[in-house]
Amino acid sequence: DNFIDCRLTNVAMDSIRTHNAKVSIDIGARAYEKLKRVFPQLRNLPTLCQLQSEIEYDCCKASCCCFVGPYADLSSCPHCSAPRYDSR
Repeated sequence: DNFIDCRLTNVAMDSIRTHNAKVSIDIGARAYEKLKRVFPQLRNLPTLCQLQSEIEYDCCKASCCCFVGPYADLSSCPHCSAPRYDSR
């Protein structure tokens, strides 16, 4: 299979880890914002609104891939050849 080497920035990784901690131990919004003051390395974390905003992506109907990055311009799935868009 094709493996796409995608490296996340330190800020992105900190955002993911902090959001996972927030969800798993049910940290409130105020406590989340205080984390940025308590831990200076987290000062660039996005706000909860930014972190939890929905981002829409086109995905293969069979869940083979998401049409982003190297797949952004494709009109069909590189794995199963399903069309990206409905013909309707």
